[in-house]
Amino acid sequence: MAVRGMRREIAVVEQVSVGDALYAGGIAGSVGGVLFMIFAMGMSVLNGMDILSPLRLVGATFIGAGALEGGAGVILYGALLHTATAAAWGILFTALLPRQAPMSAALIAGLVYGLLVMLIMLYVVLPFANPIMREAVDGTTAFSVEHLIYGGTLALVPALRLRFTMATS
Repeated sequence: MAVRGMRREIAVVEQVSVGDALYAGGIAGSVGGVLFMIFAMGMSVLNGMDILSPLRLVGATFIGAGALEGGAGVILYGALLHTATAAAWGILFTALLPRQAPMSAALIAGLVYGLLVMLIMLYVVLPFANPIMREAVDGTTAFSVEHLIYGGTLALVPALRLRFTMATS
């Protein structure tokens, strides 16, 4: 039996892609983590320490004080761990950020999020995973600025999401 005069309307629903959230958050988080580390390395030099001290300090995670004297392996481990952690935090940020958020809102949210990440790392993660780093960064202004740099970089998420959404459509 045919129905005449009825029009079929199809609702177009934008599908949330896990892929674009992973890519956008992972890239923005990784870039933010690298900029964070560049600033940290510069601050090390300004404070009379070795330029690679921040990487060794991150490398002490789950290893202990021996990492502070470590060579290329510890430095590589520290760099990879920091970048992976920054990417993971970036993916979480992307999952929490409304899909249509403008870059200005992402910037403000990212700055707040960066400071929130700092507090979580400082008071929850580092005491367990890396007490040496926890003691070294406690109360430093540079640690706050590094996390603001990281959070500010997360403002790239809306543009990256759009880019990945366009690339897959």
